[in-house]
Amino acid sequence: MTYEIMWNGRFLLPVSSLSELCERLRSEADRLEEMEADGIELASESSDVYLLLITDSSEVAKKYDMINANEMDDDRDDQYDVFVNRDNIDNEFDPSKLKLNDEDDF
Repeated sequence: MTYEIMWNGRFLLPVSSLSELCERLRSEADRLEEMEADGIELASESSDVYLLLITDSSEVAKKYDMINANEMDDDRDDQYDVFVNRDNIDNEFDPSKLKLNDEDDF
């Protein structure tokens, strides 16, 4: 049985300084390295925005609150919260702070 969790780095932002960004990235890197040491792998389904992390171990899945992949719909984003270490994050992502090029069209 395969278990999965989505990781999305957008919750690392916004930051007020490069040192704050570095601190957050280090914290996430430590967490991802811990997950890798426990046998979690990066799935080939990952995209530019989300990383799909998977394991076959029910014990590891329980440790990281992973979801049984067989019970998920194709639209995973709406099914559960995206994993991120939020211990030192006070702000949520604010899309209004994004700077768009003139060519960007939504």
